[in-house]
Amino acid sequence: MAELHQILGALLRDIAQARFSSDIYSRNISRYYEQNSLLRRFPVPRAEIEEVEIELKFSLSGVDFSGGSGEGREVQLASFFERQSNALASRFVETAAAAARSLGKDDLASELGREAFRIDLRQDMLRYLMNNYPHLIDAGGRFDADAAQEGLKPVVARALAYRMERVESVDPDLARGILGKTEIKSVLALMQKEIREFWGRGGDCRVLAEIGGAALAELPPEVISSIKIKAGLRNYNWTQIESQEEGRTWRSLSPE
Repeated sequence: MAELHQILGALLRDIAQARFSSDIYSRNISRYYEQNSLLRRFPVPRAEIEEVEIELKFSLSGVDFSGGSGEGREVQLASFFERQSNALASRFVETAAAAARSLGKDDLASELGREAFRIDLRQDMLRYLMNNYPHLIDAGGRFDADAAQEGLKPVVARALAYRMERVESVDPDLARGILGKTEIKSVLALMQKEIREFWGRGGDCRVLAEIGGAALAELPPEVISSIKIKAGLRNYNWTQIESQEEGRTWRSLSPE
């Protein structure tokens, strides 16, 4: 028996696959147009799928609360870590800049206070939390704040070392002095409490659905449900982004 999200996901996947197949066909046929002097005068045909509307009829076969995949809880965690990594980075940047200033390193303090540093650090912290949460949260939803703090130490140390190199202040003793004055434990303590609260609300469940025409034909109308799906397709292009401040170049998908 298929789960409802699997059915809906398969429909949307097939719509995107149809567009992909259309693009492949247009690419292949364009070669013939290019090689033929007569066809070259005409535009290459292409089937554009801009919007699709589907009505799916189904009957709920059951709801399984014991066989959830955990995806619902993982979605909650991802959203939570997204917010809290921002709070963690902001707290570290605030205390690190203050520490550098107290040690008479105003240039370094200014560098540590840059928004670009906070954004980069936030991404590094988020990556650490997402990659390691199975080891940081036990089955009862208890978040090990001390283990998280230990795990984040090399993350913030690398970030600080990079910023010190940018202002030519490479000094291991200075780095240790700044790290000794930074603080993120208060944010981790709040995370510990919030994770325990939403973990206790439980994870997801499996919604089982029947969509076969023969099976639905035998059921009374009152037990048949329907969902209307209106899907729009957008094109994305790879674009190259350069940061003059950071001296970095990366590629990103951007909508047309």
